[in-house]
Amino acid sequence: MEFAEIDNNNVLVANRYDECTRAETFKLKSDFTFREKNVRFGVSEVIGSYRISNDTIHFENVKRGKQEDILWEFGVIEELEVYTENKYALKLFKNKKDTVGFYYFIGRNDLNIKPTIKPNR
Repeated sequence: MEFAEIDNNNVLVANRYDECTRAETFKLKSDFTFREKNVRFGVSEVIGSYRISNDTIHFENVKRGKQEDILWEFGVIEELEVYTENKYALKLFKNKKDTVGFYYFIGRNDLNIKPTIKPNR
């Protein structure tokens, strides 16, 4: 199987980069699996499955990578108030008490989920 064929199975691809040259990628696959890949002092990956309920993506059967200490329970697609390249973000939450969340900027989205719109403050 060609690498391009594997990449075509992605229904959502989101990325995040920081000033410490840490690169993170989050991919949802058409077979209802996901991969979160982090590159910092080596490569680490979290894998599992997901299900969609209304506008929420729930993560299940999660297997942690060597360097990972945070596991996401669920996520939503959110329209960003201010954006340049990316209008939407995948906002991940540790649990229902998490009010801050963690953003990945969406580059590809083939899911049929209506984004939540962040209210103006």
